[in-house]
Amino acid sequence: PTVELIEFLSHRKLPWIWWDAEKEKIIIVVDNHLASMYRACPQHFVYSAIYGVAPKADKMEGEAARIWFLDFGIILHKMIELYYKDFRTPGFEPLKWATERATKEWFEMRMDVHAEHKEYKLIGGLPGFVGLLCQFAHVFTPENEKRRRSGQEVSFGKRGEVPLLVNDDVEFYLAGRMDLIVDDGYFICPMDHKSEGYFKGDPAIRYETEEGPTGYVFALHKLLPQMVEEDQILKRDCNKILMNLISKKPTNTPAERFKRVPLRKTTDQLAQYQDRMITTCVHLLNDVENLAHAMPVYRNTFACTDWKHGLCKYRDVCRQGSREGEQATLQNGYVQVQLGD
Repeated sequence: PTVELIEFLSHRKLPWIWWDAEKEKIIIVVDNHLASMYRACPQHFVYSAIYGVAPKADKMEGEAARIWFLDFGIILHKMIELYYKDFRTPGFEPLKWATERATKEWFEMRMDVHAEHKEYKLIGGLPGFVGLLCQFAHVFTPENEKRRRSGQEVSFGKRGEVPLLVNDDVEFYLAGRMDLIVDDGYFICPMDHKSEGYFKGDPAIRYETEEGPTGYVFALHKLLPQMVEEDQILKRDCNKILMNLISKKPTNTPAERFKRVPLRKTTDQLAQYQDRMITTCVHLLNDVENLAHAMPVYRNTFACTDWKHGLCKYRDVCRQGSREGEQATLQNGYVQVQLGD
C-alpha cells in the first residue's frame, strides 16, 4: 500500500477496510450487501460506504431518507428472530407475539412513514403485517418445524472467522449474519428468510445464482468446527441452504404465502464463490487507492435510472456538470450518516 492510501484510511476510519499497523497489512471485511453494491456501481459504493452520505428526507429536517425495503426487512427479521427464539418455550403465545410485540416494534421503527409506498399498501400497513405474522405462526408451528436449531442470528466478520484470502500484504474476510442454523439429522445448514412483493412463477430461480445464499453456505463450512463436535460434522452434509420465502401480498390460504426452497451448493461452486469475492476485494482496494490519489472511480451509468427498479439516489450528484456542482448538491441535498459496522 502507498503512503497516500494509509493516510486516507487513517482519516476516514471506515468499518470495512483499515490499515493494521501491527500486521503492516490492509484488512478488508465485506458482506454480501457491500460486495453487491460495489459490483453494481463503484461510484454509488463510494458515496454510500466511504463518504457515508444519504439523501435528506422530504418531511423530517436533517434526517436521511428512509427506504421501505430495508426497513421492512429489518422489522420482519426481528419478529422472526423473536419467534424462533421462544416458539418452543412453554407458555409462548403466538397471538401476543404477532399483535402486541409486532405493534410495539412497528411504532418504534415509525413504519408509517412509508404509508404511500406501494408495498406498504399491498401488505396493508400494520393490520396486514399482524395478519402476515399470524399466518407465519400458523404454518411454522413447533409441530411442523422438526429441525433442531443449532444456532440463531450467528454473526461473523471482524474477528476473522471466515477468511477469503490471507497473505503477506492483505487479509480479506467475509462478514454476515445468518438467521438460523438448523440440523435435521442429515444436513446442518443455514436458513434464511426473504420477502417478496408476491410470488410469480418459480420464486427460487432468482436465488439459484445469487451470491448471498452461496456466501452463507461457504461461511458455515468455516464456522461449523467452532460450533459443533467434529464427529457431528462428519455425519452431516453441509452443502445446502433453506430459503424461507414470504409473500407480502396476502394469499388465499396461509400456506400459499410461504415457500421453503432448498438450494444445494457444490464444492466447486463454493471455491468459485471464494475466488469471485477475492477478485471483488482486489478491485475494491484498487479503487480506494484511486480515491487516495484524488482519482475518480468507474460509474455504471446503466444503473442511474435502474437502481433496484428505480432511480439511483446519487443520480442528482452524478448528473452535475462540474465538481463544484457535485459538492454543492451533496451539501444541500444530502446528510451524513453513520456507516454500518
